[in-house]
Amino acid sequence: MAQDYEDTCPRIADDVSCHFALVRTNGADRMTDIVADALATAASAETARIVSTLIRMTGDFTLAEDCLQDAFAKALVDWRVNTVPENPGAWLTTVAKNRAIDVLRRAAAERRAPHRVAREPEEPVTAEMPEGVSAGALAHPMIA
Repeated sequence: MAQDYEDTCPRIADDVSCHFALVRTNGADRMTDIVADALATAASAETARIVSTLIRMTGDFTLAEDCLQDAFAKALVDWRVNTVPENPGAWLTTVAKNRAIDVLRRAAAERRAPHRVAREPEEPVTAEMPEGVSAGALAHPMIA
């Protein structure tokens, strides 16, 4: 498993760098160039560290990669609007960890959902009328 991890992380960084190189060459504006350069630099420097952090947190290599890719996609949009953060690696780590937490919470909620349905009563719950109140008094005059 360790060998697979070492072989894959450089590939992820290369894929991201290649993608941002394509963004730069497609006639993008100056801000896109700045963002693409920052993301390519962060990808080559931080990918292995972020993926290993996410694997420790989730125990799932595929989920870790997916969350990091989501963080890169969010950075591409967010950094064009709000500029590149002072520490892009920390920003990417935080966004990827938050994404992983969201995915894990959603999965846990989906696992619990069938149990909630199974515990619901099969027969409808009936409420008793308070003393002195008839069912007709609660009905709309057009219905009664």
